[in-house]
Amino acid sequence: MLTGKFWITPNAVVDVSASEHAIYAKNAMLGLLGSPHAYKLDKHMLSPLPPPEVRRHAARGVPPDALDHLARGADPRLYAIEKWNWVRVRGPAFYLWRLDKKTLKLIRGAKDYWKTQSKLEPADTLDIISLSDSKTQVMRVRELLRIARGR
Repeated sequence: MLTGKFWITPNAVVDVSASEHAIYAKNAMLGLLGSPHAYKLDKHMLSPLPPPEVRRHAARGVPPDALDHLARGADPRLYAIEKWNWVRVRGPAFYLWRLDKKTLKLIRGAKDYWKTQSKLEPADTLDIISLSDSKTQVMRVRELLRIARGR
């Protein structure tokens, strides 16, 4: 059985089981990961970024498209998935922008993620949710790993 909440990124696997995908993505967008100024999990997590905060982050060099996304109150998870090719994992659900060989390779190569899945059974399935075309595909973990290897 697949468990936990993770981000699979091109550079790392991040366990957000004690937090939330959205707050991690928001802090990454604003360059605040590991900073004492990082946003905390609260009821305003998905609220639009107020103009004074937009100006403050713009002065720090945060990209305009990230600021526009947050100023509109758009979901930071969607930005991370679409713009950075991150994969959001919540239990057996894998949310990604587009299902392609590059993303399959990213998932398969996420060794730190697969090491956490100690109760994995050969018949376990996962739901791949492609946000670019709103399609869901159910796949056996074994099949996903086989396809990602190119066999």
